[in-house]
Amino acid sequence: MNQESADKFSGKVKETGFFVVDSTFVDQLPEGKVYEYPFTEKSIEVFKQGIVANLMAMGMFAALSRYFKLEVWTDAIKLAVPAAFLELNLQAFEMGHREGREILHMEEGRIPIAWDRKQPVPKAIRDKFSK
Repeated sequence: MNQESADKFSGKVKETGFFVVDSTFVDQLPEGKVYEYPFTEKSIEVFKQGIVANLMAMGMFAALSRYFKLEVWTDAIKLAVPAAFLELNLQAFEMGHREGREILHMEEGRIPIAWDRKQPVPKAIRDKFSK
């Protein structure tokens, strides 16, 4: 996601949603939960071309969202990408997916606490985290 897209869509993401942005192009992060990664920069460094940065971002989104099993994503790529570019695109997707799993691993152990924003924070939670 570039800066223009980040600005355009920042108000459209639900509270439970998140952004995956290419920090190569996005300087000002949108509000909310944001995962930033230099997709284009890494794509050029690793694959010698920036064109597969989108597949890296999709791989990270796949890992972070956990919407579908990995095989569903890779099967979709196999259906959509011409054979001449398939291996490169799969490698880029897998790299992004690996980075996304790393992020999830780092977040393990953090127990998210959620409550209705319209309701006051329960006293027990407020006391626990105000110390």
